[in-house]
Amino acid sequence: MVSTEVEKISSCKVQIQIKMPAENVDKIRKEQEKIVRRDAQIQGFRKGKAPLAMVKSAYAGTIERNTLDEAMQQAFEAGLKENDLHPVGPPVVKIFDFDDDKNLKIEVEVETYPDIPLKKYKNFIFEKNIYKIDDSDVDESIEYIRKQKAVITPIDGQAEIGNFVTFSVQEMDESGMPLIGKKYDDIRVQLGEGRFDPDLENQIIGMKTGEERRMEKMYPKSAGKDLAGKIERFNITMQKVEEEELPELNNEFVEQLNFDIKTVDDLKNKVRDELEHRWGQESEHQFYHQVVQELLHENPFDVPEAMVNNYLDKILEDIRQKDKNIEEEEVRKHYRADAMFNIKWFHLKEKIAEEENIKATEEDFKTFLDNINDENARKMYETNDKLKQRALNDIFEKKTFDFLVDNSKVKEEKKSIKQRKEFEKV
Repeated sequence: MVSTEVEKISSCKVQIQIKMPAENVDKIRKEQEKIVRRDAQIQGFRKGKAPLAMVKSAYAGTIERNTLDEAMQQAFEAGLKENDLHPVGPPVVKIFDFDDDKNLKIEVEVETYPDIPLKKYKNFIFEKNIYKIDDSDVDESIEYIRKQKAVITPIDGQAEIGNFVTFSVQEMDESGMPLIGKKYDDIRVQLGEGRFDPDLENQIIGMKTGEERRMEKMYPKSAGKDLAGKIERFNITMQKVEEEELPELNNEFVEQLNFDIKTVDDLKNKVRDELEHRWGQESEHQFYHQVVQELLHENPFDVPEAMVNNYLDKILEDIRQKDKNIEEEEVRKHYRADAMFNIKWFHLKEKIAEEENIKATEEDFKTFLDNINDENARKMYETNDKLKQRALNDIFEKKTFDFLVDNSKVKEEKKSIKQRKEFEKV
């Protein structure tokens, strides 16, 4: 009889020590001898009719390899069954040998579905940002629309704040000689927009097309020991100065936008609605990730590497359909954190739902269908099993998340979208 011992290495990895008695191995060997004999080709005998002793002599290596393969498989399956283990990847064999009594000794490590000890998933205090849309936000968005429709024309005058300028930059050494490989052409910026070095931008103001200027940039002491006090020298040649002419904000402009609206007030209302919708979604997205991150932090567990690799394999497959020249290792590195997050959340919410008996029921699905106004869409969900399962998954996700939120406190904090944008810049 096969005996096993299991040692837990982590929440998703175990070590299994298996011992198969010599008589079991001998039984497997005899079965393999019969199997090999059926296909053996030995001169002077029809296929499968050669004496067993002759077959054992001629195919000794094959018989022994097959015996060990089959013994390994049977022992491993027995070990999994005895300990109710469910591997998610192939075993890693650490020991495969015979003892003095010819009993087979096997030691393997295998990744399993994560064992999640629930610690805390209730009674949190979460903060939820509620974004307030101001008139200035609406005006800023409308200004952006006007800029998209602006007319850009070259001018002969001096460059001013608000103008677009195109120029080349040649970095110089201390003696005023050009540095090889430090010339950059066709740099285009809008003065005053804050996307270019402010020291150089201030020196560019007032330049005309075709004009050259020598400029310097000195780094302050706060720039760090490698840059503090350093002086960079540049020769800048103005290639083009352009001004931006914005269309007048009136009803005629609004009608030309093809937004199915006619007045400036209509445009303001539409923009406000879109901002409220977009930032409402942003609020929910942030809140969702905050809740999940906190839960994962309070309930740590490992996930099998095989699961992570399978997740990344699917991402790679999707990306390859669009770009066959992808760098596989870079993609895996880039998406690994997302893979870990999603896999951990999937298993944690399953565990919580099991603990709290949360399920997506047929009644839930019926309610979902009742809320679909489009008759054709409703029929698709009723007749397509994949769509139905997707809907049930979404229902399950929402019920689980709502349970977690309902069993915690949520403090709403009103913020302007400008505060969020400033935070993103930091």
